[in-house]
Amino acid sequence: MGPRQDIKAVLASGLFDVQWYRQRHPGVPAAPSAAAGHFLEHALDPGHDPGPGFSMRRYLDANPDVAAAGMNPLLHYLRHGREEGRQRTPVEEGRIVEEPDLPGASQYVSDLEVLRRCRLFDSDFYLDGNSDVRAAGVDPLVHYVRHGAFEGRWPNPWFDGRGYAARYQDRADAMNPLAHYAIQGRDAPSWTSDRFDGDFYLARHADAGESGTTPLEHFLVHGVDQGRKGAPGSGLHDRLPRIMDCRTVRTTILMAVHDAHEHVVACLDSVLRNTELGGADSLLVIDDASTGPDIGSLLESLTGMPGVRVVRNAENMGYTRTINLGCGIAASEDVVLLNSDTVVGPHWLRNLKTSAYAGERTGTVTAVSDNAGAFSVPWSGESRVPGSIGVDDWARAVADVGAPAFEVPTGNGFCMYIRRAMLEDVGLFDEQAFPVGYGEENDLCMRAVEAGWHHMVDPAVFVQHARSASFGSRREELARAGAEQLESRHPTYPAAAGAIPQLPEFVLARYRIARRFRAIEGGESPPKPRILFVISTRIGGVPQTNADLMRGLESFYDSLALRCDRREVEVLRLGPEGYETLDRYLLHAPIDFATHVSGEYEAIVRALLVRHSIDLVHVRHLAWHSLNLPDVARGLGIPVVHSFHDYYTVCPTVNLIDRKGRYHPRGVADDAENALWPDDLLAPAMTPALLAHWQRRTQRALAPCDAFVASSASARRLLMDALPTLAERKEDFHIVPHGRDFNRFASCADMADVPPDGALRVLLPGNIGLHKGAGLLVAISQLEPRDALQLHLVGTAGEELTERVIDHGVYRREQFVERVEAVRPHLAALLSIAPETWCHTLTECWAAGIPVLAIDRGAVADRIREHGGGWLVEDDPASIHAMLLRLRADPAERRAKAAEARQWQQGEGHDNNVAAMARRYRQIYQVVLQRHRAILPAGWHGRASSAKLA
Repeated sequence: MGPRQDIKAVLASGLFDVQWYRQRHPGVPAAPSAAAGHFLEHALDPGHDPGPGFSMRRYLDANPDVAAAGMNPLLHYLRHGREEGRQRTPVEEGRIVEEPDLPGASQYVSDLEVLRRCRLFDSDFYLDGNSDVRAAGVDPLVHYVRHGAFEGRWPNPWFDGRGYAARYQDRADAMNPLAHYAIQGRDAPSWTSDRFDGDFYLARHADAGESGTTPLEHFLVHGVDQGRKGAPGSGLHDRLPRIMDCRTVRTTILMAVHDAHEHVVACLDSVLRNTELGGADSLLVIDDASTGPDIGSLLESLTGMPGVRVVRNAENMGYTRTINLGCGIAASEDVVLLNSDTVVGPHWLRNLKTSAYAGERTGTVTAVSDNAGAFSVPWSGESRVPGSIGVDDWARAVADVGAPAFEVPTGNGFCMYIRRAMLEDVGLFDEQAFPVGYGEENDLCMRAVEAGWHHMVDPAVFVQHARSASFGSRREELARAGAEQLESRHPTYPAAAGAIPQLPEFVLARYRIARRFRAIEGGESPPKPRILFVISTRIGGVPQTNADLMRGLESFYDSLALRCDRREVEVLRLGPEGYETLDRYLLHAPIDFATHVSGEYEAIVRALLVRHSIDLVHVRHLAWHSLNLPDVARGLGIPVVHSFHDYYTVCPTVNLIDRKGRYHPRGVADDAENALWPDDLLAPAMTPALLAHWQRRTQRALAPCDAFVASSASARRLLMDALPTLAERKEDFHIVPHGRDFNRFASCADMADVPPDGALRVLLPGNIGLHKGAGLLVAISQLEPRDALQLHLVGTAGEELTERVIDHGVYRREQFVERVEAVRPHLAALLSIAPETWCHTLTECWAAGIPVLAIDRGAVADRIREHGGGWLVEDDPASIHAMLLRLRADPAERRAKAAEARQWQQGEGHDNNVAAMARRYRQIYQVVLQRHRAILPAGWHGRASSAKLA
């Protein structure tokens, strides 16, 4: 076992008490993993016991073989001694801890063996929820089997032992209910609690049924961290929160400052880097007469920043009067109280705001923290999380847990969103009773409850909190006075507030957050900024290129994909074999072409953008999605990048070709095929008026986008010519060629002379329809001499063409060279009459060393002009046929162009790989993301919000 595994074993044992250990060894880090590491390093030094329940010296005294081997006594006990029946001795009592010798001991041993073989029992959850067990230093599983199950204690958040036993066990059955469930494997009873339904879980997740474990064990090991639903009504689909357009509500972040310069710098820096100020949201900093000059110079540097206002009190007014002043300055706007000793993370304000407006009578929403009393996670009180990872990373990790907001009797002013409507109803803070704070927000909340308002906690918003830095040693005295005042005014307050840590929703949220923290502590990578790619299909060139990009970005961004086929919305992740469904949502009514919008779709997408903490949306295609999607994202403060992979925004034909094969660079106004909506029987026929209307609509849909990307200069020119609003924003319109990775480059072209009676073998790669030149190829095949050309199709085509070619069938990308080597073509023909935006088949042909004959149009023509490797012709069958016959007789010309293709392999083909493509996109993303952050003042030297937790 390595050090990391040893640390995990120590932390999972239930015998290592971090607080107890640190009290005896000052200077040991607070992080559990670091403390465990210190213990392992000094395990054989005198006095370094892991906790009150295990004496290292007495274990060695009782087991000389362990002492002789120089082994860590605790690790030996965990891995060998416990199963061998060796005894352990507590540190202080000096008594032996023996296995029970009581009636039912054999059943106890049997149950223990069953549960040690599976992963249904969660030691961390059990110890976190049972402080008496932790304090006693006993093995949590032993305690549960011997006592806990019969006392009604839960072994994990989804197993109600008493409820299970009442449903499925006879009264005389002494077997532990969790063990009873475990031994039944795949056929275990469905119900384990109101939170988990095994039949429901198996029906939704085929891999659970194939695992051979019980449904609940699969859920605990895999489903929890993957966000799977355990029961009907327990997931996002069943309870989609109502997510607002955040631009519709103006909010002032109110930050009262009094000295504590270092904390103020950190807080300001995090707000400026994680908040888009100047639009609907602004920052108001009030200096309550700080005594040191450093605060003044710091706030002076904020002068002139968009969306930032600084006010200085001439004399110290006290905290409560100061925030009342701020609420007055904010006028009609909502207010967020933010202590100056906090550090916020990504999406903090958006999430608080959307939670505040999820209910009509929600008055306040409070974040969670590492140090905010009952509002702390993953443990109530002070939960100092490891300092090796930045606040932004922890905030993303907490948001990823996906715990829903829940109601509490009161908020907490360290970070509390307050709706203006509530303030107008119940008034401001009581500055007479709570002049320096410590209870003023609780008094306000209790008054609001009496007036019919509700208060929420959003466990998806994590805010680091130093806690009361401005008052230092006076904190306890002030807190005591505030508590007394509160109880005298609101006699039910102590009981209401005391119940917060045990609220079922909070217990479950803390459990999930603790799992996430421990996983990251154990070496799992924290979440990265997340991009949502919008696609319309899972197959084809666009989804394949998108998958390439997702893989190329994986060191810098986490990626998801959003797909819609008119009737169903899917969230996808990228797995080893391609796209995998995370969740799907059926629309009650399909999206149709005539409106191309859906309020239901937009509500689902808003919820998904918030639930998955999306930082940026990259639209690959808008077909079958609502055209309002870019605006939906911008309404949540999310930047949008739009790529153009065809000409759908110019014309619904997608390729600008009419039914007769004629090219219309400004869109097809008559005789147009609505290529992507064949099953929408109500889609209107194209007319000049409808084409103009369509282009106005798509330009309006694209307006909220922050950047545009085309894969070639010709595609960019065509789009700007057809859509004037794109031309007006040409500085935001970038060119990023598609990058490809190839395992090898090949030389598959036959460079030999064609015998006088032989045929020129012409490769036709890809899916060849009308716009890809099918009509040209049919006409060419009918020209004499017919036996001079031999057409080889590697891909698909209509019957009219396939009966005139040698059909080699479809291929996967990785099979292309193998298929082409079997053909040994002299050249390839890419006769698309539509202007390609890039053309992957050209890339594949050159990677195989095959020169290409192509129509002089679009990106294919641009690329051949730049790199050689082929010939350009007009879209005329006779001219193309004549060129092919000439090349049949000119092997030197073919060899020269094949040599140019090989030069492309060594240059552009090698250099423009997926990593290069991803690098170009990252540069665009960084510019776009920066636009949505506050513009930092010149010379700003604040602490980065990604700084490590103190």
